[in-house]
Amino acid sequence: MRAWQDAIAATPAPGKGCFTAKYPGKTWRKTTCLTASKQANRPRTFDIGGANHVVARSSGTVRSATGSFENVTPANLTASGPLATGGTAPDAFSLQINAQPFVPVSSDATIAACGTTKPACSAWQQFIYSQYQGFPNPRIFVEYWLLGFGATCPAGWSPTLPGSPLNTDCYLNSPGAYVGPTRVTAADLGSVRLSAFAGLDNPTTPAPDTSLDKVVLTWANGTAFLHTHDNLLGLNQRWKDVEWNVVGDCCGYKVDFSAGTSMVARAQLDDGGVQPPQCVPIGYTAEKNNLNFGPAAPTATGVGPALLLAQSSAGGAANNCAAATSLGDTHLRTFGGVAYDFQSTGDFVLAKKAGDADGAFVVQARQVSGGASWPNTSINHGVATRIGKAAVAICLAPKPLVAVDGKPAEVSEGKPLALDGGVVVSRTGNVFLVLSRTQGDWVRAELHPNWMNLAVGLGRADAPVRGLLGQGEREANVLAGRDGATLKEPIRFEDLYHRYGESWRVQGNDELLLAPCGSPVPGAGPPKLPFFAENLEGKDRERGQAACAVAGVKRESAWFNDCVLDVVVLRSDAAALVFAHLAEPGAVVRPKGNAASGDANGREGTGPLKRHWPWWLLLAALAAVVLWRALRRKEP
Repeated sequence: MRAWQDAIAATPAPGKGCFTAKYPGKTWRKTTCLTASKQANRPRTFDIGGANHVVARSSGTVRSATGSFENVTPANLTASGPLATGGTAPDAFSLQINAQPFVPVSSDATIAACGTTKPACSAWQQFIYSQYQGFPNPRIFVEYWLLGFGATCPAGWSPTLPGSPLNTDCYLNSPGAYVGPTRVTAADLGSVRLSAFAGLDNPTTPAPDTSLDKVVLTWANGTAFLHTHDNLLGLNQRWKDVEWNVVGDCCGYKVDFSAGTSMVARAQLDDGGVQPPQCVPIGYTAEKNNLNFGPAAPTATGVGPALLLAQSSAGGAANNCAAATSLGDTHLRTFGGVAYDFQSTGDFVLAKKAGDADGAFVVQARQVSGGASWPNTSINHGVATRIGKAAVAICLAPKPLVAVDGKPAEVSEGKPLALDGGVVVSRTGNVFLVLSRTQGDWVRAELHPNWMNLAVGLGRADAPVRGLLGQGEREANVLAGRDGATLKEPIRFEDLYHRYGESWRVQGNDELLLAPCGSPVPGAGPPKLPFFAENLEGKDRERGQAACAVAGVKRESAWFNDCVLDVVVLRSDAAALVFAHLAEPGAVVRPKGNAASGDANGREGTGPLKRHWPWWLLLAALAAVVLWRALRRKEP
């Protein structure tokens, strides 16, 4: 049956329109198409952490892709989600194969203007199976996008914000092929395959017409469905990334699977080669599911080639491709999945990737002290990057600021700022993203009133990168200093902060990328002691634990104590939210020696003796009195 599914999906289409086939036949029979859906499957720039958005990136150009699911358990799993028409329904999900945003190749002058005369504009294309879009019929169709096109859309295209001068995106849904009479249930996911084909640029080709974009749904019950549509955007010349998963049914919705669910999503590529794809931690669709990475991290295989993404309700993956984070009272997770606290203050190199002027990528962060109350803690107050030829700084203090090449820049929500070399700066609420569309590298800054959460991603998972977030190994050599010297477990406090940490402080030969954020931190340096959640006083620790539990952070998580510490130090229960779905680290490093013994203030020398010195002094005085009286009694 799998062989038949592969064969019928590869069978050329008789022409433009909608078709069906039955096992064991290998010919398509024409059927009536449905009217086009009026819903939009919305784009997003990227996601990270528990939201399992990754893509398979080809070293060549993708011609077609097939998405399937393996090891779907349990057999009776269920799913539900919201509907565009209101309410919720069982199995309200879509299956999506999505490309990356690209500059369109089109003979239509209006579409061709996207990315040429409109530099902030890009095209995007989706191949979709939907349960309820165009209710009540399940369908497959192609959705085309012009992102950042402007308030007025081309004829036949629909704005995402109808009638609004703030509209920037336009979409067009092809007529759909009916794939009934039954819907794909969550338990059926292991038996269906969705295939997408990019039409060739040769409109004179006779039938079977290879110039058409094509989407195919095949089912192990012996049915297959095909829909073809005009090649509007020239995806066949631009297709690099394949995003595949089961997500909400349109409109940025999320589908929720029942507890205990696990499955492996296989995104198989045909790019004319046999090299495995790169796993890239980025996502293009706003729709999502409630599953997390794991228990295994995404892996690439040369058979196919394909990217295999394990996802489950439990999660537990060490990392999501090549992404690293710096959170709260600076808890770092390296690209290699190593977690450690770094509570120094000053300007530091988070990541540095070798490359020419177009591919250069450097990220620096400014860490400031937690203040008099928390002198041995540090908090992100600024991040800056050299990304390609552009320098972008995002500052929290002395005032919120975005600077490009040293000059203040306005970044409004929904209006991305396009820079030279394919670099885009965008904003969604309190989240800023700096993304290189050519290299795939990115920096994400989530701004809060008194702290920043940072994430850094690489366009290629195998790219060599150094810095505090560098490619640490998960075994003996976990962290490497600027001189290449590695730290091996057990790691001493002195080595972590004075040998390793100081080597990554921004130095004379480094670009001063953080200059727009004001002068360097005065009195910057390592903490006098490491400071952890167990050093908090009882009431503070209990308050942090309660806030983290409410946020959904599990006590057995490696991040739970980091969450507790941040709630207290940052004085905000919202600090817990970032840990709720964060992938578990592959290894955790805590310095040995100079063991933390701080109190709720994190002050040096706050062990039991110094913390309770007045009581010890009183006890010593009482002992002296008792001894003096005893000696007096013995006098003749």
